[in-house]
Amino acid sequence: MVKDISPVEDNSQKAVYQTDREGEGLWTVLKENKIIVLYILVVSGYYAGYQMYNYLMPLDLEVLHGDSGAVIFGTITSVNCIAVVLFTPLITRRFPRLPETVKAMLGQTLLVAGFAIFCSFAGQIPFYYIAMIILTCGEVFSMLAESPYLTKRIPASHRGRINGFVGVVRTGVTGVYQAMIGFVYGRGGSEAAWVVVLISGGLFVLLCILLIVKDRKVYRNLYDGREG
Repeated sequence: MVKDISPVEDNSQKAVYQTDREGEGLWTVLKENKIIVLYILVVSGYYAGYQMYNYLMPLDLEVLHGDSGAVIFGTITSVNCIAVVLFTPLITRRFPRLPETVKAMLGQTLLVAGFAIFCSFAGQIPFYYIAMIILTCGEVFSMLAESPYLTKRIPASHRGRINGFVGVVRTGVTGVYQAMIGFVYGRGGSEAAWVVVLISGGLFVLLCILLIVKDRKVYRNLYDGREG
């Protein structure tokens, strides 16, 4: 359905943050844009928490439902796939002007809400699917926020470097987080591990709120005449 793919030069005030800065290093750009570092932390926290969907949930389902746990988890992941396909265009169309920072907060909040429902109704199979649908909506919001956020706020000359840096930090944070949760699970069991996941998830929601406030001050041109 896309008929014209020729690039369009943007000379508006909103594009001022994308001005090329050839010859300057990655660290120089990050030092001058500390809010980007906060966003990278928020994104890394989300992905670290999201991995519990493939880490703690299968362990719990096996304990709760025995051999049927694997089958249940398989159907839950199928719901996730279907929900992503259905909800991505709907959410994209419904919230086109919603700031990326708010989308990131919604993604983190829905992630915590989905896990909370899974824990609160452990053993009641229908609630697993409700939790997964809520979690998937959060996944879509987070996905819609990440690339647009960085693209609008970093020099075009540094997009590749910063995206690579995001990937490294995200992987590192996720690895440390999983090791921590594994240690807690081994010492205190599933309940203790989920308590840590939910508390840390709540802390990242607070970081998202801080990001919303700071981002409006630092990148105020992006919010001129914008609803939401």
